[in-house]
Amino acid sequence: MKKTCLLLTSLWVFLSCTPIHQPSLSAAPSSEGLTQDLLFHLLAGEMAGLQGDFMEAAKHYLKAAYLTRDPRIAQRATQIALFAGDREMALKAARRWAALAPEDPQAHQALALIELEQGHLKAALQGIEKYLSLSPLPPLKRFMSIAALLSKTPNRQRALQVMEEVVRRHPSPEAYLAYGSLALELGRREEAMKAADKALALHPDMLQALLLKAQVLSLEDKKKAIAFLQKAVREHPHAKELRQAYARLLIDAGAWEKALDQFEKLLEEHPDDADALLAAGLIALQLERLDQAEGFFLRLLKLGKSAAAAYFLGQIAENKKQ
Repeated sequence: MKKTCLLLTSLWVFLSCTPIHQPSLSAAPSSEGLTQDLLFHLLAGEMAGLQGDFMEAAKHYLKAAYLTRDPRIAQRATQIALFAGDREMALKAARRWAALAPEDPQAHQALALIELEQGHLKAALQGIEKYLSLSPLPPLKRFMSIAALLSKTPNRQRALQVMEEVVRRHPSPEAYLAYGSLALELGRREEAMKAADKALALHPDMLQALLLKAQVLSLEDKKKAIAFLQKAVREHPHAKELRQAYARLLIDAGAWEKALDQFEKLLEEHPDDADALLAAGLIALQLERLDQAEGFFLRLLKLGKSAAAAYFLGQIAENKKQ
């Protein structure tokens, strides 16, 4: 039940629903298309929303959606039904929205996820295919957005089943990466590793896939993960995310000297990276290298990060007095 509510909430947030007690004039159909019945249901829906009766508001907006060919009303009906937690009304509204806006990727994505939540796998896959073909996003963001919403479905097996079918239809490194990320989030480490390996087989230099594999390895064997990232950093010396991940693993392993070395190399290319300066300063403090730590925190102070920098500079000053 909690997962179902989470999915509905995620969809509602995804659709960027404005509060229904704030009627959006831009979402209303033109005056030429406003019939008496349509106007009645729109006003009744907004009045119900003002009174906190979201179920009644959803009913009126759904009726309004079938009285106009303006897809914005159907979108609004979908949003309010999701907010009210009525899956049946949300499904009807989303189907109407997708029918009125066949070229809108957002409509098909919303419909796909609502269909999936209802257990309609075939319809959900059709919606996902439509979304993937219409979305202007780069391939990786397209697939990752699907994986992100699938992760909120109450049925984990169903989510993976759908994503597996998506990958079968689109055997690209981006699709494998999205599948692997979903599998890892759902606790399926073995499947996540296989997906990362398949993505890397297609695209050996794909940084996100390298990071995914390192993340899975770190959950199983930190030494293997460190060795893997050490090799990856050597092969991709300018990849900031890889070096950050490598340094964090070294910290987890208590290899402070090696971790500091990685942050120093990172700062050679990114001298104003506040997170790296803070991490390097803290490691230097851990190693009792007060002068070196002071240098990092002074640089951090110049970047305007005065609160953190001033606190640690104060500590260093106290330690030097002692």
